[in-house]
Amino acid sequence: MSSELIELEAIRMVGISNFLQAMDLTILKASVEYEILDYKLEKNIIHLFVLEGISLFWFFNDSLNVIESGYGTEHNIYIDFETMTILSDEYYEKDFSGVSTTKRSDIYSIAEEIELLNAVPQDISKYVTESKSYSVSLAVQYARGYSSEYDSTSYKGYLAYNRKYKNLNVGSSSDCANFVSQCLSAGNLSMTSTSGLWYYNDNGTPCTTTSHKANENGNYSSHSCTTDDTFSAGWSSCSNQRSALNTLFGSQVYGPNCYTNESVYLGNLLYTNSGGHVYICTDASSSIRCYTCHSLDRWNYPLNITTISSYILRL
Repeated sequence: MSSELIELEAIRMVGISNFLQAMDLTILKASVEYEILDYKLEKNIIHLFVLEGISLFWFFNDSLNVIESGYGTEHNIYIDFETMTILSDEYYEKDFSGVSTTKRSDIYSIAEEIELLNAVPQDISKYVTESKSYSVSLAVQYARGYSSEYDSTSYKGYLAYNRKYKNLNVGSSSDCANFVSQCLSAGNLSMTSTSGLWYYNDNGTPCTTTSHKANENGNYSSHSCTTDDTFSAGWSSCSNQRSALNTLFGSQVYGPNCYTNESVYLGNLLYTNSGGHVYICTDASSSIRCYTCHSLDRWNYPLNITTISSYILRL
């Protein structure tokens, strides 16, 4: 890949970032898909025709209405078959959102086409970085896997809880924020032990014994692995958690207010106005959203929030 193309791509991304800031909007989710439309082998040169589609879910910061749109880029990529380095990437973009009404294709031209014979081969490995982004689906999957519906007549302790974490249902304390933090961590949200705002540390004694159960009511006699575990207030306290997530990850917090049920999306966190409880939305397929939580345990529980003064937090 030529240095000119790399610089041009960097300028393009800066332009997109500046545009988003100027529009005062927030991207909730961005997904990228690639489809190989065609390929050819031309004298040890692989010629790929690739469609890059980008889907965006976003909202203006003064509104709770989420908008879905997207755009795509068509690539002509030339790769050296022997060294597997990209020789050139000729591409132009098209608006797939349906908003644009222009029929001019030239306004989507981003890079001038580069003659293959004049392209300088370059190892692109140093431009590739590996990153993890927060996954709503993984967080929801964890929530459903480590909670159960409370039943006062047949409740059997904390059998559904993850034994690798402390159970904070001790005395007047509750486990709801601790549980939600576990969900977010399972969704690949990175802990921040250096800042001390949001972290959990097993201090080198992780639980690897499958016969252990989550400690019940502070009794560690059958589960000593977690006795030395430490964590921040932002991990275990509702009000501190809401503040820490907003500070660390730029989360959007709304409220307190009585919202419509449709204002909550899958994976959103719902905090009661009193600051004493937090749920995670685990089903947004119907008008009445369903939530999962600890203390008291609820599993995919339908909850009408129209009369509840609460905060909504979106990652």
